[in-house]
Amino acid sequence: QQSVPRKASLTPDIVKEKQRTVVEQVDIKKIYGVNDLFGTYVPEVPVLVKEAEFKLPEIPQQPSSIPLTIPIEKPPVFIAPLGATLKGVVYLHDNQNKSMAIIQFDDSKVEQNYRVGELVRDAQILKIFPNRVIVVRSNGQQETLYLRTNDAQQDFAEEGPKGVDQIQVALKDGVYYLSLDSFINQVKSLGQFIDMLDLTTVYKQGASIGCRVGNALKGTLGFKLGFEADDVITKVDSLPVTDLHSRIEIYDHIVSKKLGSSIVVEVSRGGKSERLTYILSDQSDMPASSGSSKVEPKQLSMSPASLYSAEQEKKKILEQKVKLAPTAHQIQKGEQKKLLEARRKNMLSNKYNIKSS
Repeated sequence: QQSVPRKASLTPDIVKEKQRTVVEQVDIKKIYGVNDLFGTYVPEVPVLVKEAEFKLPEIPQQPSSIPLTIPIEKPPVFIAPLGATLKGVVYLHDNQNKSMAIIQFDDSKVEQNYRVGELVRDAQILKIFPNRVIVVRSNGQQETLYLRTNDAQQDFAEEGPKGVDQIQVALKDGVYYLSLDSFINQVKSLGQFIDMLDLTTVYKQGASIGCRVGNALKGTLGFKLGFEADDVITKVDSLPVTDLHSRIEIYDHIVSKKLGSSIVVEVSRGGKSERLTYILSDQSDMPASSGSSKVEPKQLSMSPASLYSAEQEKKKILEQKVKLAPTAHQIQKGEQKKLLEARRKNMLSNKYNIKSS
């Protein structure tokens, strides 16, 4: 047996840092410049920068004036009536938004239930009544589906100027007193009222700002109510008339009015804001008219300066009308948005009905 040698401890040596040798930097300028050892030094000549002369910019020429071109309004294009028949109505007086219309399609004979705001093909339900349903088509065309033929005949039996003449309106101290009985007897539905005033939606920069009154000639309902052509109705009792929801709210608000109540309509007329106040009166309490709402045109001899001022005023009105007129792209975009929103509500409603069943 051999003995294992014992391990000895190792002590490291002290590590000494090696001093670095500093290499002296050689100045090249002393070789080539100052001493010129090779005879090749050429002193640099400083280049003097010439100051740029200041020139005034040329005055731009005045742009040529662009003539105002008023677009020609295209005639309204009407589409074929909605091929559907109103078969029944479940009308809830306390909660009209939950009222239901039973509609049958003429081609497939399929019946389906619809509520306000839902889409029936390309039409959207605007209002449900006990005996009829008002829908608006994709191009803005409004239609009414009647539950009975007699209701339709009764609504449109008294249309025309004779019915307008029987509506009693009196103007006193700037306030219009409207005979409620005569108005109800001659104007049977909301659609008839819209047609009599020729109301259309007005857009400004792609957003709806109100409804334009298109028919206000002498002898029309708009003339009697104090409207003028191209008046834009912006508010009714401080309620805006910009979208479908606000117009339904205004309709319900006006229907709830009683005798003696007032209705304040704000209109934009030639760029200025006007207020028209109406009092719902009884036929026996109608006051005597103390003024005319319209001024008949007279033949006047105008000077050239007056003619020029009138022409400028006409030009301003036309410019305002062009600014308020919607473009085809804006109308199409708005209608597509309404259809998508109605389709989404319809899908949610169908999904809810499937879960419930």
